[in-house]
Amino acid sequence: MITTENKKEGKQVHRIHRGDIESVALRFAQRQCVATLTALLIIATCASHAQDVDVLPTESWTWRIPVVGSADPAAVVSALKTAATQNELLFVGESPFYKMVQALSGQGYRYVSFLSFNNVEASTALLEQSDRFAAYLPIRIALVEDRQGQLWLHTMNWGAVSQASEFASPQARRILLTLQDQVRRVIDYAANER
Repeated sequence: MITTENKKEGKQVHRIHRGDIESVALRFAQRQCVATLTALLIIATCASHAQDVDVLPTESWTWRIPVVGSADPAAVVSALKTAATQNELLFVGESPFYKMVQALSGQGYRYVSFLSFNNVEASTALLEQSDRFAAYLPIRIALVEDRQGQLWLHTMNWGAVSQASEFASPQARRILLTLQDQVRRVIDYAANER
């Protein structure tokens, strides 16, 4: 059963009862709601330790930042790579989704590309605490052109990940919050400064 409650500060919190997580995940997977499915996978990890799980809305698990001005996607990608290097993140790859769609369908598609970054020291420390953290690595930042032509940067909110029970140790939380700060500086620079 899924119930909705209003918590302090007017935030809406969904309560998913442990027995319902699989059916909810299946429904979201069928609708191809990737961000929500990712959040549910995090919740499923937590559910092995609790009867019920409080879930913040999907928006709290991800960040969505508009790219200011009329930027060329190549300039934003370049800015992401530059800012990542300045913030101790290594660029480890890019998956140009729009090119895959074009190759398979023969038709053009709006710009959507997934860029991957990593902080090897932080990742190693987290993996030493739990191999499950490998599911969140590397750090991904998506550059997405919406249907109106506006570019957006999307990424996971590492602060939300730090609240998951699997990563509850004080050391892991410090590492995750450091990653959160690094990623935030990178996307803020690419969205605003270029």
